[in-house]
Amino acid sequence: MTTKTDDALAAAKAQARSRIENDMRTVPELRPQLETLSRRLFARGFDAAEIGADPAVQREFRFAFGVSPKGYYDSLLLDASRALVCATGVPVIDVAAGLGFADPEAFSRWFKYRTGLAPMKLRERHRPPAPIRSTGVPEKPTESGEFPLSLREWRMMLLGLSTPERIEGVLRWIRDAYPEAFADEPPRVN
Repeated sequence: MTTKTDDALAAAKAQARSRIENDMRTVPELRPQLETLSRRLFARGFDAAEIGADPAVQREFRFAFGVSPKGYYDSLLLDASRALVCATGVPVIDVAAGLGFADPEAFSRWFKYRTGLAPMKLRERHRPPAPIRSTGVPEKPTESGEFPLSLREWRMMLLGLSTPERIEGVLRWIRDAYPEAFADEPPRVN
């Protein structure tokens, strides 16, 4: 794993530990169990159900957090995995390993079961959009004498305008400002 991956995983663990520490202050009677969770956070082979083996602890967790110890741990794991998948470029295989999953496919199945989307699908949804080509009117042709956009590209760009009158107005302005760009177009009859 790279340093970027290690840093992202450390940040996810720190955020989860911060939540656990806050919950320890809120529910001091569960402090020993929460400390165990914090120590074993994202450790491979850790089963949070071990903490809740005692029915009294199960009841306390359900009363305090609305979920079992396993559910609590899974929510920590899910928050960390969402953050790592959506906000970082860390490969999913490294996210899985860093969160204690022995098998990346098992992580993907677990993630999809809880979110409804595979990790890569969620990453695609949260990927920032690609940079949009400039929509400004070119001030002059390129060195080859051509304008950066063809007439078709200009029209496609203008489709986003709200009314046909606005589109025609902008097209008229472009034709007046750059008559040589429209030399190959037949004259328009109004």
